[in-house]
Order: sequence, then C-alpha cells, then structure tokens
Amino acid sequence: MLRVLIAVTVAAYWCFAGQVARAQDPRITVTIDPDQLPVNFRVDGGLHLTSREAHRAVTTLPGIVLIDVRTHEETLFNGIVTAMHRHIPYLVADLDHSYDPGQQRYKLEPNPDFVKAVDDLLAELKLDRKATLLLYCSVGERSARAANLLLRSGFANAYSIAEGFEGEPMSRIGPGWKASGLPWTHQLNPSQAYKSPTM
Repeated sequence: MLRVLIAVTVAAYWCFAGQVARAQDPRITVTIDPDQLPVNFRVDGGLHLTSREAHRAVTTLPGIVLIDVRTHEETLFNGIVTAMHRHIPYLVADLDHSYDPGQQRYKLEPNPDFVKAVDDLLAELKLDRKATLLLYCSVGERSARAANLLLRSGFANAYSIAEGFEGEPMSRIGPGWKASGLPWTHQLNPSQAYKSPTM
C-alpha cells in the first residue's frame, strides 16, 4: 500500500510540475548526469548520450535514426558522421541573409520545416514517432534544443549527443565525435542530404 501511495504521489508531482514523463529506449543506457550539463544543453527526461554510446547504438541496434542538425555550412566544411541518416538543419539563414552585428555573423532562425522533415524521414524509413532519434550538432547545445522541440511535438525518444561532433577541449562529457576517433567523412551521399518538405 505504501508503494502505491508513493507512486501516486510521484506521478501527481510530475503532473502538477508541468512535466511529462518521457519514454526512453530500454536498449540504451544513459550514463550522463544531466546536472553536469549546462542548462541549455539539457534534454527533457535526461535523454543524453556520449558520442561513443551513440556510435554503439546506431551501429548495433535496429531502428535507431541518427540526424545531423547543424547548418549546411558546417556539414560542408567540418564533415559528417558516416552513419548519419539525414541532415536536417535546426537553424537556417533568414531569407534576407541579414547580418547580426551583435553576433558578428549572418542571422540564423529556427527551421520552420524541422519537425515535418523529421516526420518525412521516419516515413521513408517506415518508422513512426516512437522511433529512437539521436541528434548531433557541433557541441551539444542545438541538438538539445532540437531534441526538446521533437519531444514537445510528440516524438517519444529524441536524444542529444551531448558532446557534439566537434566537442569542446574542456568538456567533462567527452571530446566530441571526431576527437573520439569515430567514423566521419566529408562525403555527403544523396540519401543523407536535407530534403526540404516545402521546396
């Protein structure tokens, strides 16, 4: 009886706190403590992986989908993960290619077709929103934002690769995909290229 009461209390707490319990792929062990990540690198439900964990998952488990959420330029100049399924940028240049003097770069804005492009990819792969998605960017911040967007849009399992493709030298999580010696390339094949749902 006490266990039931505790379970109900915990469920009520999460409900009233505005949190939604997240599914988590039972085949994947999450070893990253979210409290060790900067707030803007955190994913709802603690869905984070290291590069090595992501590599192991995408190369050994069926139905794992690996998505690169970086800009077109980053994939062109910095390379991509060899096993990546699709490049779907989370941020894109605004239509006017405006310059942002504060950031000292061209303005980027959220890709309005991001969620639709992920749905289209899953349809191509004959998967649905229950599929396990692994997202990566350069250092783990944008992939966390993209994963949170997908989770809040009804996807069940959207993980962020917390150290990203490039990583950061002082990262406590890991050095990043490239510096870990995991497979990457500069060759983007046609099936990996971004397919805009509206163009």
